[in-house]
Amino acid sequence: MYMAKDAGLIRLCGVHELSAVELTTKKIDDGFGGVETCGTILFTLDGVTYEMVEDPDDGYRSYHRDIHISDCEPKYKFPSVKVLCYMMEDTPYDNNNIIVMRDLENGETILEAGTENYDDYYPCCHFEWMPEKMAVNEKK
Repeated sequence: MYMAKDAGLIRLCGVHELSAVELTTKKIDDGFGGVETCGTILFTLDGVTYEMVEDPDDGYRSYHRDIHISDCEPKYKFPSVKVLCYMMEDTPYDNNNIIVMRDLENGETILEAGTENYDDYYPCCHFEWMPEKMAVNEKK
């Protein structure tokens, strides 16, 4: 199964100002009349907050739902950091659909969000926030 690149993520590629991030959960309709708690990431680029929510497909696999602009503000705000956003490259084993944010001051990856697809069989929602790698947080 080939996973097409998420056009919403592709539109975020380029240089931006990141000023807030929150890894949290959200209750969503499971499609069967129930509610399920899913992993969620909120992040603010150039003053606009985006939200991505895990979309469980079954007990073993999950994707991220479409990215969208959110009215919710992330709980953790900080002075803006200039980041380069780009799509993670695919490998011979992985068909990735992940946006990567790299701190332009030190070149470190500080955020990854999207769906990785190991061996074209196990799609997996992937949200990773690494504030310790921000240049402002480096030990001097």
